[in-house]
Amino acid sequence: MRACLDGRVRLSYTEQIRKEIFLILRNIKAPDLYKERVNSILDRGIRLTRTAGSRLSVIREDPEDDKFLECARLAQAEYLITNDDHLLRLGRFDGTIIIKPSEFRRLLR
Repeated sequence: MRACLDGRVRLSYTEQIRKEIFLILRNIKAPDLYKERVNSILDRGIRLTRTAGSRLSVIREDPEDDKFLECARLAQAEYLITNDDHLLRLGRFDGTIIIKPSEFRRLLR
C-alpha cells in the first residue's frame, strides 16, 4: 500500500475490482481510516474499463477471479499481487507474474 501511495508502484483496477475491495472491507468491518487509505490508493491508480472483448474465461473453479486477469491484461501489468490460490496457481498469465504480497514486498526492498 505504501508503494502505491508514494508512487513507486502504479495500481490499475476496474470498477468490478473496486466494488469487490469495498465489499470485502465492509464484510470484515475494516476501520473507516483503513477504508479511506484504500480509497486514496485507488484514487491515485488507473481505472480501466472492461470491454466485451477483454472478457476471459480462465479460472473455472472461480470465474469471478477472471476479472483480475482481465485487468492485468488491459494494464499490461508486470505483476498481479494476490493471496488468491486460484490465481497463484497460474504463476504467470499473458506476461504478468502472479505473486503474493509478501513476495512483492521483498522485490521492493
